Amino acid sequence: MGSVNHRRYISAEQRSEIIRRYLAGERDVDLAREFGLSRSAPALASRRSGHGPRQRKPRCTATHDAFSVITPESAYWIGFLMADGSVSDKRGVSLALAAEDAGHVVKFRNFIRATHKINVHRRGTWNGYVRQDLHKLSVISRRMTSDLARYGVVPRKSRLEAAPVCLLMNSDFWRGVVDGDGWIVVA
Repeated sequence: MGSVNHRRYISAEQRSEIIRRYLAGERDVDLAREFGLSRSAPALASRRSGHGPRQRKPRCTATHDAFSVITPESAYWIGFLMADGSVSDKRGVSLALAAEDAGHVVKFRNFIRATHKINVHRRGTWNGYVRQDLHKLSVISRRMTSDLARYGVVPRKSRLEAAPVCLLMNSDFWRGVVDGDGWIVVA
């Protein structure tokens, strides 16, 4: 990789191409690297040519109030997340499952209408056992974590889980719990 020339002169054609591609959404860092410029050069060239700031595309979207009302589907996912999900005060809601259960991650993403990418985490061997890859969806949403907390799906919930009173007799909730962890213990 060559060094960055902060005073590099470029032709009018190159400047036009940089501006066109920058306004079309290409990353400034990629354009700067390709043309041997500083990272700020594409944005500066765009501003100097009279264009306003580039409109950023919305990153990822989701239905943040998916758990604000109990429906058969939301009850199912509350149970599933209670059994096998993860909630963080800062990171929101995550669902990470082995490759054989990746379809559930897709179904959860569809339920909350998220546009987030499902990340695949490659896992190697452990004590000679080949572990399956993890398929993980994470959504940052204070509203979602707040709504889930009302039903006992909270950070560090392990060994503290208890069915919320409003869902004790809800078969969709229990179906989610069983699908998420595969078993129930009655104490």
